[in-house]
Amino acid sequence: MFQRILQDNFPKIVASRDVVRQLRFATIIGGLWVKPEDYMKLLLLGSKFKIATNESVKMLKDGISEREIIKTIYNYVPNYVYAESILKQAKAIVDSLKYSGGTSAFINKPYIYSGETSTIREIET
Repeated sequence: MFQRILQDNFPKIVASRDVVRQLRFATIIGGLWVKPEDYMKLLLLGSKFKIATNESVKMLKDGISEREIIKTIYNYVPNYVYAESILKQAKAIVDSLKYSGGTSAFINKPYIYSGETSTIREIET
């Protein structure tokens, strides 16, 4: 059982040690304060994510192998964890297109997605 306590404006999770040991991932929702130069780096990464995801969706729909798709993603984002996350997201988009009967999907805004969570955050421009 979790209990959220706000103390000094910082959220804390209070739980037993057994529960804390089982935690593998956390999603933190809130504002992100960065310097202008770091903001541009973050925006560039989000734009590369958007382009790589759109390309991956097209390639998956054309039946290209996952290995080739990962190689293509590496041209945009040279990080295996990010590349794997982009491929997972593209697969989810293609599956939802098959389920809904849609023919195309296009991501318009920069975003960053990494890990096992289903939370996607758009970067406000």
